[in-house]
Amino acid sequence: DAARETLRTNPPALTFTLLGGFRVKRASWPLDEAAWGRPLAARLVRFLLIHHDVSTPEDELFEAFWPGKEPAAARHSLTVALSLARKAIDLPGSQDSSIRTDGRTHRLSLRSGDRVDTDTFEAAAAAGLAVRGPDAVPLLEHVHGRVFQGMIATAQPVARHCPDLGREGHETSQRLDAKPDRKE
Repeated sequence: DAARETLRTNPPALTFTLLGGFRVKRASWPLDEAAWGRPLAARLVRFLLIHHDVSTPEDELFEAFWPGKEPAAARHSLTVALSLARKAIDLPGSQDSSIRTDGRTHRLSLRSGDRVDTDTFEAAAAAGLAVRGPDAVPLLEHVHGRVFQGMIATAQPVARHCPDLGREGHETSQRLDAKPDRKE
């Protein structure tokens, strides 16, 4: 069947949210907690997502998730967690898994349509830092109010991420961070 083959070779894009709490959507459908099987599978995907541009050696995963556990037992636990994570984020029958294993290293391989909110934030922050003076303030308001819809935690105010805003930018950032409900 043509639709099944299309899904197998070109699955819907994944959207990963790290700011404001971890969430994953496939197209517009959110993955619920039950999709992960165990909370550790979601934690493993978060870890791999944060390091998605490099392969992570299994020893580093052992230390992060099973410190002090014998390598054979940790390897078994990792195998189970990887299997559950793949089951959650890959469609049944997918041609390739989003989680790649090469020997004893693992990485989350994003496809061209996949999105990560922290990547969007970093690109927006870089664009904002490149703009100086009063033009930076509207960009800051746009990033804060529309792109992230108030997802930046008050424990880490906008100014912390953009130290070169200038006086007007810092005042705007303080005003935005002080709003109790920043969603538009």
